[in-house]
Amino acid sequence: MGSQAMIVVVGTLALISIFVTGLMRTGNDLTQNAANAYADHTVKEINNSGIEIALRTLADSSNWRSPLSLQLFGGTAAVTFKDTLFGTDTAVVVRANSEFIAGMTAARARAQIVVKTNTTGFIPDAVNAALTAFGPLDDVLSDMVIDGRDHAMNNDTVIVPGTGKYGVSTGAEDFVNTQNARIGGTNVTTSPPTDIAPYIADDGEDYVEDGVVETESEWPNGWPTTPDSALRAEGGGYWPEGTLKSLAQSGAVPGSQYVTDYDSLKFPVRGITYIEVPSGTRETNFKLGDNPEGILVFHSTSGTNAYAEHVTTSEGVFKGLMIFDNVFHIHLSVVGAMIILSPNTVRDRVCNGNRNKYIKYSSEAIMYATNFSKQETDASWRSRLKVLSWYE
Repeated sequence: MGSQAMIVVVGTLALISIFVTGLMRTGNDLTQNAANAYADHTVKEINNSGIEIALRTLADSSNWRSPLSLQLFGGTAAVTFKDTLFGTDTAVVVRANSEFIAGMTAARARAQIVVKTNTTGFIPDAVNAALTAFGPLDDVLSDMVIDGRDHAMNNDTVIVPGTGKYGVSTGAEDFVNTQNARIGGTNVTTSPPTDIAPYIADDGEDYVEDGVVETESEWPNGWPTTPDSALRAEGGGYWPEGTLKSLAQSGAVPGSQYVTDYDSLKFPVRGITYIEVPSGTRETNFKLGDNPEGILVFHSTSGTNAYAEHVTTSEGVFKGLMIFDNVFHIHLSVVGAMIILSPNTVRDRVCNGNRNKYIKYSSEAIMYATNFSKQETDASWRSRLKVLSWYE
């Protein structure tokens, strides 16, 4: 009986051991499953948060293309931006890849969103061309590329056919391409309008295609002499004087600033940048930092005689609308348009060194810059970006 009892005891212990081991394995599996579920949930939250931050950044700055590396909820999110075409739309691909590690548990998530700027602004009447002025522009252009064809804001080689403007518009009686600028635009006198690429003759002669330059431009209400009068929308009335200045001071449009001294300007330049200086001010080293955008105003407190020279960026192009009292030595590239208010444009001077710079008309960039109502009432990226596709 003793040996039989021993066998029963040993068997019972074996069964208990198997049962306990099974319970431990089940407990470990439950713990691991819970850990995996927690990690999966957390990494999705990290990824979603990274996307939200990226889209808000893009909405605040349409030029933003630098990758983001974010530390969130104990994990990491890496976000990249890339220009693309989505059908006929110019767009930006935002890709997010996130990771969360807790002990022996690791989880990863990724997502891709394609968005475009939700532009609901307007094109001011004063924008007749990539570069518009009432005074002569013969020498102001220098040897730049001036292109009135309609370019996409974030991919300036993409053109919307037949929707552009003149390359140059002036109230002067004639235009002479004194320094062989390369000028193109959309000939709006043909039906349908004809896009004409910038061109310079092989022999270096002053040659401009018909339909890309407007002279003796007519202004039934008079040429605008203030930034607000230059912002008259097609079919609309003039804004009350002081509107742009007030918007810049209020900060209602993200990134805006109002200064009375160029040296007080802060970078980056975004939203509405209104620089109001004493009458007769000359700023001969007009730098705008990295990738400026929005509406830029340089205007005197009385008259229209503030003068800017050697206008440059540290990096990138200006995207939007630039309004100067007077300007020369335009050593930056612009996607959008430029307006010169003073009839006393610079003459009989030579500007060398900006042959590789350009002003390219972009209705999209101008409408983005003039999209005030949306930006004032809702700072969410959803009001300023349109989602074309989203998948995880």
